[in-house]
Amino acid sequence: MASEKMLAEHLAELVRDGFVVRRVNPRNRRDVSYDLTELGRSLMPTLETLRAWGEGQGVVTRAQAMLTRAADIGS
Repeated sequence: MASEKMLAEHLAELVRDGFVVRRVNPRNRRDVSYDLTELGRSLMPTLETLRAWGEGQGVVTRAQAMLTRAADIGS
């Protein structure tokens, strides 16, 4: 599982690189959301192709099973 620190670092990189925009609720600074930018959305066809390839190879199914096992162990 990714740590909160690792997730925050990766999200910050995506924001810095222009793929994601970060929005903070002015009433509650802990309420943060992320959305894809136009540049990020432009990657969706490529990512969909990659996902479909992974499913065809069984990669997605194996990854989901691994994450489910890890979650079961952690709970």
